[in-house]
Amino acid sequence: MSNAYLLATQCTSFVSSGSLSPVTDKGSGADHNVMFWLPDGLSSQQYYLGMIARSVPNYNSTTPPVGTSTYIFSLQNDDPTNSLLARPTGFTPLWTCVHNHQPSNLGIYSIDGPPGYFGVGCIAVADFNSPPQVSDYPQLMCVLGDHVNFNYTVSNAIWTDQGSGAP
Repeated sequence: MSNAYLLATQCTSFVSSGSLSPVTDKGSGADHNVMFWLPDGLSSQQYYLGMIARSVPNYNSTTPPVGTSTYIFSLQNDDPTNSLLARPTGFTPLWTCVHNHQPSNLGIYSIDGPPGYFGVGCIAVADFNSPPQVSDYPQLMCVLGDHVNFNYTVSNAIWTDQGSGAP
C-alpha cells in the first residue's frame, strides 16, 4: 500500500491564460460578469486542477478581487506506477457563447482524464473557435478516481449564462 498524498498549498497569485487580459464573458450579454485566471508562481513540482473563476462587478481589473485564493498541489511519496495525478487527455465543451448574436466567444471546457482519473475543474478560453490544448496547460492535472468525492456539490453558483441568449 502506498503512502502517497497530495500536499495542498494556498495560492493567492494568478495570471491570465496566455494573454494580456483575463478570460471573461465580456460581450456575452449575461446578467452577471465572470473572469477566469490560472494560478501563478508554481514550481515545476506544483500542479493545479483547473482555472479559478470569480464573479466580478466589472472588467476593469486584470487581477482577481482581493481575497481570491485556490489550492495548488504537490505529490508526496507518489508511486509513479499508480500516481495520484495524471495529465489530462483533452477537453469537452461545457458552454460556448455561440448562436447568441453577441460579440463574446467565451468557451468553458471540462477536463478529460485518462482512464481512472477525473478532471475536477474547468478551463475557459476567450474564443471557442480556438479550443484549449493540453500542451497549453503543462501543470494542469486530473485526480485518481479513488481520491475523488463524487457526492460534493457547490451550493453557490459563481456565474450563469442567464441573459446571454446562448442555447
